[in-house]
Amino acid sequence: MVTFTQALLIIVITILSFIITAVGIQLFLLIKDLRTTISRTNSILDQTETLINKLSHPAASMNNLLTGLKEGVTVIETIAAFFTKRKQQSPSPYNYDEL
Repeated sequence: MVTFTQALLIIVITILSFIITAVGIQLFLLIKDLRTTISRTNSILDQTETLINKLSHPAASMNNLLTGLKEGVTVIETIAAFFTKRKQQSPSPYNYDEL
């Protein structure tokens, strides 16, 4: 015969087994949701990276264009300074005031 203590232990063990099984199932579902969430987050980050790359290339091209323009202006200023200095060094043989 089963005594009261043995019956109580069987009931407690059965209840604990069901609880542990339920916790295990919930943990499995939680890990599955976590995997789905991480996958979606990874997809969003990939799309963001693609968008940033698409935006950065025109910005880099614009930067290169502005750098080229700056260098061009520097060359023109250098040439203008050269001709200005040359004009100041050699006076004109023609006197325009007498005309």
